[in-house]
Amino acid sequence: MRIFIYVVIAVLLIILSCGAVVAFLTLEGTPPVITPVIVQDRLGKQVYIEAEVSDEGRGLREVRCFLTQGKKNIEFEPKTFPAVSWWSGSDIKRVRVNWSGVLTEHGFTEGDAQLVLIAHDYSWRNSFKGNTVTYQKDVKIDFTPPSIAIKSIFHNINTGGAGLVSYSVNEPLARTGVWVNELFFPACKTGSDKNYAALIAVPFDARPPVHIIVEAQDTAGNSSKLNVPNKIAYKPIRKDVINLSDNFISNKATEFSSHYPELKGTPIEVFLQINKDIRQKNNDEIRAVTAHTEPAFLFQKAFLRLPNAQPRAGFGDERHYIYQGKEVDVTNHMGVDLASLEHAPVPAANRGRVVFVGYIGIYGNSVIIDHGMGLFSLYSHLSEIKTLANNMVEQGDVIGLTGMTGLAGGDHLHYGMLIHGVYVNPIEWWDVKWLQERIFNNLHQ
Repeated sequence: MRIFIYVVIAVLLIILSCGAVVAFLTLEGTPPVITPVIVQDRLGKQVYIEAEVSDEGRGLREVRCFLTQGKKNIEFEPKTFPAVSWWSGSDIKRVRVNWSGVLTEHGFTEGDAQLVLIAHDYSWRNSFKGNTVTYQKDVKIDFTPPSIAIKSIFHNINTGGAGLVSYSVNEPLARTGVWVNELFFPACKTGSDKNYAALIAVPFDARPPVHIIVEAQDTAGNSSKLNVPNKIAYKPIRKDVINLSDNFISNKATEFSSHYPELKGTPIEVFLQINKDIRQKNNDEIRAVTAHTEPAFLFQKAFLRLPNAQPRAGFGDERHYIYQGKEVDVTNHMGVDLASLEHAPVPAANRGRVVFVGYIGIYGNSVIIDHGMGLFSLYSHLSEIKTLANNMVEQGDVIGLTGMTGLAGGDHLHYGMLIHGVYVNPIEWWDVKWLQERIFNNLHQ
């Protein structure tokens, strides 16, 4: 009998212990955590909400989203997560959820509103409803797009050329800039939160019509667009013929193969890969380097041309490559070639910050300088580089020596200029009168 009693007591203790473990695991009391990711202070017609929700206990059961304004209420589609089993709860411990909708379809009007997010977990607390957390935020509903006023006047631009558009708006913006057909040029603030300016470029091969349009998007997502009156001068593209010798393509195949081991084939096959695939890769690299810029001009005067140099090739030239009497390729020359003495000192064309030094394929040893507001100068085919990345340089500082690295047939400087990654004609920037009339006079503070 005594042994039986001991057994019963032992069994009861085991049951109680197991019950305590079950209670501890299933009745855990830690609520989920809601972390807002995209929750704007102002909501427009099109609303998008995103949050990260986590529960390290029994996992997430449901996340709900509501927007209320007076008696109007909208519940977005709930995000539900099924349990793996009654014992283990959900295996969703952390997740990003989002909702979107059109507020005008639900009768909302401009004014105050409240956003509410609610998350439940799989705890057995609260009559098996789980632990609950609520996130609330007071928001403004705004359906009115921003107002744009163009300030700049002179928008006569050549194909391959540059211009500047300045304008003002009546409210803070989330995004703004100027479209030139399908190309977008971000704007910078000038003087105050309501004044903006954007350097723009018209591609060298643009054909009519060219549309220049300012776009402004406010913090609620409302967007306005306004056409910029302009006059585009369509310039002809000059053609050039380059005869390829066996010696040239053999030498370049050797140079490039050391940098790009993926190049295969005969020297002419390697050259054609360089002129197409590597050229594209190099231009992508340059666009990446020029994606970030100082928000204001770092210069105040016209750009400097390589001293005592003769032009060898022009901007936008259509180059026809001839090998053994046959045309094998066509490209466009996106800069100006200037030849002086061999290993001539190369000055910085204007004040700016060096953002790249190194080897860029067809351009060889190169330096790129940021002059602010998306404007960059490129110095290529250098035999030596005499500056460092992140250096602030003044106009005339020697940054390298001319050479023939990359896809150059002789010692010269390839000088290029870009606006937000789009090549423009450098000759304009050497012209004091053009710079004052087309750029500085349009820059209203």
